Amino acid sequence: MEEKLYQACLDGKVEEVRKLLQNRQININWQNQYESFRTPFWIACCNGQNKIVKLLLNDKRIDINKADNNGVTPFLISCWNGKAEVMKYMLESKREIDINKEDHGRQTGLDWAKQNEKTEIVNLIESFKRTSFCDNFFFFFKQFSVFFFFFFFF
Repeated sequence: MEEKLYQACLDGKVEEVRKLLQNRQININWQNQYESFRTPFWIACCNGQNKIVKLLLNDKRIDINKADNNGVTPFLISCWNGKAEVMKYMLESKREIDINKEDHGRQTGLDWAKQNEKTEIVNLIESFKRTSFCDNFFFFFKQFSVFFFFFFFF
């Protein structure tokens, strides 16, 4: 059944993927040993299967950081291939994406995007880093102000 999911993700068969995901017994993080241990999510990201990427991101079982045997994650392959829509879905999903993860050659997604002159991808990653920093800063500030309020007034 996992092989069918992998093939459906590769071929862009949205309805078949949707049907297979209804089965709670299926291992959606299965790695194809004949394809460098890539997952269905990895292959969907690699090929820019936007609708399938969205479907898989909405499934809490998916491990979006699962790398192939070369250390390449779905995020990294999307950067390499310049799959901007896939990148947007991943970044907007609010899932924990390790955007600084390196492959076995010590390259990050940003490195790959710059190397391949994928300007839109570079801009997306840099924008995401700025937004993440601001979100974290304001979260810290909010927590600190609550602490300060209680400490000062009580």
